Amino acid sequence: MSYQTIAEIYDGNAKIRARLKQTIENLTDEQLNFRADETMWTIREIIEHIAIVEGGIAKICAKLLHESSEENLPNDGNANISEDFLAKTATSDRRTTKLSAPDRVKPSGTRTLEESFAKMKENDEILNQLQPGLETINTQKAKFPHPYFGDMTATEWLLLVGGHERRHIDQIEEILEKV
Repeated sequence: MSYQTIAEIYDGNAKIRARLKQTIENLTDEQLNFRADETMWTIREIIEHIAIVEGGIAKICAKLLHESSEENLPNDGNANISEDFLAKTATSDRRTTKLSAPDRVKPSGTRTLEESFAKMKENDEILNQLQPGLETINTQKAKFPHPYFGDMTATEWLLLVGGHERRHIDQIEEILEKV
């Protein structure tokens, strides 16, 4: 996660999304609905969870960008990721750091894969609309707390989109090894 600009974050997130789609594009219903044990989500539920989380992130980014725009401080397109955030993400390996999803972002298990991807597309459209503002408005002062990473800027939340998907791609690949 060594992105220097907002544009690089968007590009990185798009590449991770393409990898996610490629990972699941030819899976059978059996694979999508396989549950390794009663405590684990299915791949379909993981995709639903990603869609829910990214919907929340899009709203948070919009809120933080709005708050930042009131300060009227310019940004030159740089990502300006804090050292604290980078340190926390560097130590949050999925295999050694178990995170529990809050109830509000747990999958219902009722959403189809198509519905989840449609929601992800909506989330992408919202985030893409924010890109010009994130590139030109300094968002370093406005922050919103994450349950694990603490207070984060809009840019850090944007970066979390790809990091979160990458974490779940690893989890999906582990599930596929067990099917």
